[in-house]
Amino acid sequence: IIPRIGREHIGTYTCLVSSVAGSDEISIEVSVASPPETSTGSNDNGPRIIISRVNRPASLHCQVDAFPPPEFEWYKENVPLQELERKYSFNHDGSVLNVMKTTAEDAGNYSCIAVNSAGSASVNFNLEVHVPPHLEEVVEEEIIVEEGKSVRLFCPVRATPPPSILWMKASTILPSSFTS
Repeated sequence: IIPRIGREHIGTYTCLVSSVAGSDEISIEVSVASPPETSTGSNDNGPRIIISRVNRPASLHCQVDAFPPPEFEWYKENVPLQELERKYSFNHDGSVLNVMKTTAEDAGNYSCIAVNSAGSASVNFNLEVHVPPHLEEVVEEEIIVEEGKSVRLFCPVRATPPPSILWMKASTILPSSFTS
């Protein structure tokens, strides 16, 4: 009997028996089932931040140590992901989620749950998809204002992360007080 078995007990044990009539032996391989454990050793860490540019691939790696090897389940915003969806693929054991060609809609919270006979662990990810600045709508390119009146200039831009905006007049950058 091995009380309180642990990883240090993993290995091959051999029983040898002998008498004046002869001998025999048997070997027993002892493995220790261990629940999945994240590479950081804790399930309480914040999400791992993954950054991708729009139209580029992104890979999320669910790194865990476990025996026997775990099965992996993937979720986006708590909804199960299916490999049947063309934009997703998984590596041979399911531990890596590949997003083939990221879009702004792919940004969000992903989670991986690794499960084996000894337990489970989860790894959380936050996928950020950076989208270059793009003017969203057509604006009037010429505005006529009466002298002495105020005018508000509008630059309808969309981007992730939010871009910095500079206003210029005749190749001179205007002070920030102008844009407030």
